[in-house]
Amino acid sequence: MKTYTTEQIQSMFDERHGTKEIKRLISNARRLGNEEAVRIGEERLARLFQEEKAGQSAVYNALMKQVEAYEAVLSQGAPKKQIATYSRQKIARVGAVQMLKDLLARDPDTIGLNKLRETGNLQAAYEQVVIEHQQFFRPKEIAEAKRRLGISQ
Repeated sequence: MKTYTTEQIQSMFDERHGTKEIKRLISNARRLGNEEAVRIGEERLARLFQEEKAGQSAVYNALMKQVEAYEAVLSQGAPKKQIATYSRQKIARVGAVQMLKDLLARDPDTIGLNKLRETGNLQAAYEQVVIEHQQFFRPKEIAEAKRRLGISQ
């Protein structure tokens, strides 16, 4: 079994932005009995959520702007403001980056994206955040976001 320095463990966690990846690393560290890695991983996870709540996460801030833009499109012609409840709850539960990763892993034929496409409001699509903050996503996820938005590779 390979041993890692504290710096290597820290780097391993810092390179991850999706909460599922971080939780998987924590789970593996726990299984291997590496309490230092578990601690570093849990600190990384807590830091991600703290940064989002404090408005210090560029992806979170950009995604929340998109949520508000999406709600504005949904609210056009509606008797009262429409809220993207599922999106807001998912972001609070798994974080902005993970929410976008999960979104890109699902069927692209969604009511929301179709509504934005029909109304000519793709600039309000959540996928725009992936395009703007590519450093947080894998090439496959970026390509999927571009495909959904009709951006040529």
